[in-house]
Amino acid sequence: MTMQLWCGSNLGRLKFALRRYVVFYAPLTDSLDFMGHEPVTHTRGSGFTRMGRDGLSHVIGVDVPKFDYAGETPYGLWVASGTTVGWSGLNGLNDANTLIWFEDHVPKSTPANTNPVNSSGFWAGNLNVHIKHLCKFNLVLNGADIVTVQQALTDLVMDIPLPTPPTPPTPVSGTAVYYVFPGRNGVSTVFSLPSTPNINSLLIFAHGVSCQRVASSPGNMEYILSGTTVTMGMAPSSSGAPFFAQYFT
Repeated sequence: MTMQLWCGSNLGRLKFALRRYVVFYAPLTDSLDFMGHEPVTHTRGSGFTRMGRDGLSHVIGVDVPKFDYAGETPYGLWVASGTTVGWSGLNGLNDANTLIWFEDHVPKSTPANTNPVNSSGFWAGNLNVHIKHLCKFNLVLNGADIVTVQQALTDLVMDIPLPTPPTPPTPVSGTAVYYVFPGRNGVSTVFSLPSTPNINSLLIFAHGVSCQRVASSPGNMEYILSGTTVTMGMAPSSSGAPFFAQYFT
């Protein structure tokens, strides 16, 4: 029986010309999921603590895999004395074809490094290290291809820049004015303010709605300003919601 669990996105970075030769892959970043022949075995005779992605230390029980993080970067599976981890011998992890893996973030491969998996499929390599990204091929890769695979499997932490905050508005100073326009009769469209406003602070409300200032030819609920003269696009009615201005001088 074969588990088809492509549980790590790293392998997806690898071009198909190399990925098609992968026969076994275990990310070992946060679970024992893998692609290959079952079963997977993991035992440990005592409890432990692990450093989580949240930056906190968590107590784990007997036989629970210890996966540590440094911030957003996964260290991998901790293997130490008393830990047993292995996979079916059908995966051929110990044969002459290329095996690539990482120990404490350091990429390694056969034959430059001694194969850490024995003929039964169990880890027999260095202890007191974090291991991850065990990747087995069904052929012997050349040096350039090994480097390509190691680069693809390297865990990358994306540095997403925060958006630049908007420039805060320039503070408005001066005297605050609240002015109710007199003389509205449903016909007049031209009105006068009692003082020259700071144009960036001016708000005019008619019929309970904030009107928009335009450069010319105002329409409904629009106006133009010239000095202290306000010309509305429509005549405010003589009744209903107040017709007023708010601004700073």
